[in-house]
Formats: sequence, structure tokens, C-alpha cells
Amino acid sequence: KKSRELIDAGLDTLWVSIDGASPESYADVRMGAELPNIVANMKRLVKMRAPGHYPKPEIGVAFVAMKRNIKDLPEVINIGKIKAHTPNLRVINLYGISFVDDTHIDMLSSNCIHLESLGLNFCLKVKGSCMKSLVHRCRKLKTLLLQHCGSMLSC
Repeated sequence: KKSRELIDAGLDTLWVSIDGASPESYADVRMGAELPNIVANMKRLVKMRAPGHYPKPEIGVAFVAMKRNIKDLPEVINIGKIKAHTPNLRVINLYGISFVDDTHIDMLSSNCIHLESLGLNFCLKVKGSCMKSLVHRCRKLKTLLLQHCGSMLSC
């Protein structure tokens, strides 16, 4: 019912918090919420949207990084797992995630061709070897935030 109401209201984008890769870690952050229900609701909404190149509402995924869930981020950003539900993912902000490196950015760029904004501020392990492929693959990229990243000499 809520999905239909959101679609009928003309919502442009729905942001969904996926703060854990397992039902247990998700429930630890989002107390009372159940990851399988969230994923099922996303699937239902995707099926209900009108077909088209950019069906509305688009679905955005947000991850709030904390000490207790940071170990789940690689699995959450495994875009292949959520790509079916967010094929037009456009904004990713990995602000200050200590383990994100060029291999993660390379994986994102190969799976998120509609990416328009990527935030990598304070991702100290990003050195820049991925930038050429990022720009080549993500032709819609308009914003790239690189404040206090690792050495960007290879750009």
C-alpha cells in the first residue's frame, strides 16, 4: 500500500538505509527493522513502478558507517547484490571509510555506470590508480569529492 502511495504521489527518489549486510547486523543498527523485509519492500516497489529508462521513484541506498557495522560495508557496496534494485544508482558517499581503496572504486565504476556523484573525502587508501577507469566508465559523473585522500600522483 505504501509503495503505491509513493508512486502515485510522484516521488522522485526514495532513499533506503542499508546499514548492515546480514539481518543481525542490520537489526543492530536499525533496531526493530528487518533486512529481509526491507529488501522485499524494495523488490515490490521496483515491480510496481512504471517501466521506462528512469522509472520513478529511483531508489538510493544509504549506509551509515559506525564502528559496529563498518565490517559490513564491503558486502553492502557489493553492487551486484543490490544492482537489481538500484540499477540507476547515482550518488555514493564513502566519506572517511578507512579501508576503501582503488579496487573498491574500480568495482563501483564497473557496476554503476549512471554514477553522477562520488564522495571519497578522507578515504586515505584511495591513491588514484582507479581514476582513469572511473571517468571512462561513469560518463555521467559530475561531482568527485577527493579532499584528504591518499596520494593522487597517478591522476
